[in-house]
Amino acid sequence: MELSRIAAGKGSVEVFLGEIENFIRDTVREFLESDTAEVQREAVGRCPLCGRDVVEGYKAYECSAKRKADGGCRFVIWKKISGKRISPAVAAMLLNGKSVGPYKGFVSKKKKRFSASLKLECEDGNWAVRFLFDNSGQISKARAKPKSSDDMLKELSEKINDFGTCPACGGKIIKGRRGYGCSNWKSRDGGCRFVIWEMISGKRLTPANIRTLAGGKTTRKYVFETQNGGKFRAKLKLKKNSSGGWETVMLERENY
Repeated sequence: MELSRIAAGKGSVEVFLGEIENFIRDTVREFLESDTAEVQREAVGRCPLCGRDVVEGYKAYECSAKRKADGGCRFVIWKKISGKRISPAVAAMLLNGKSVGPYKGFVSKKKKRFSASLKLECEDGNWAVRFLFDNSGQISKARAKPKSSDDMLKELSEKINDFGTCPACGGKIIKGRRGYGCSNWKSRDGGCRFVIWEMISGKRLTPANIRTLAGGKTTRKYVFETQNGGKFRAKLKLKKNSSGGWETVMLERENY
């Protein structure tokens, strides 16, 4: 050993310390992967396949019945999904049937960052963690190395830029320089003049506000400004005017 060489005046202290470090690292890794370590660690939840405890392993949260003698259950939740670490608390919520997130910091194979929620789902008898991009229930499988991250990012981008349907002609609402108008604004497409101005009495409307209005719903109350600097609170809603067009009106106006 290097220690004997050091005693003889031929060894290197740096090499000896390196050997000790490697020994400790390998020992800890073997312990974490051993069956004894699984028994000692607290369970994070119940396995949806066999009902046994799911415990934290070196690279994943695994079913405690993974040994052949216990049934050879292969259920697993990887501790890293698309570059993001999954904590024991998150694993516990997934095992409890809950969706978690959305979280930032996922990274696709092409090094592009994206945000998503996670949910544990069963498909053809196989359980896997999947990406959840919105509240519609649409999911896509989340792997340690997802195969279609670019498609997922494209789908997410389309959802972000979907502002709703024009109530005047049924066209798609798109963002312009000063507001949100109808995609059928060109004469050859019908010349639709529908618009929701982005700035209304000092309040800048968000994409979420536009989706709410386009869906025929009323926004919550916001603070607006008068021309002389005063402030008031009101809700917004799209309504038809006397000429048959659509305009954004204020409801339940009150002093601020």
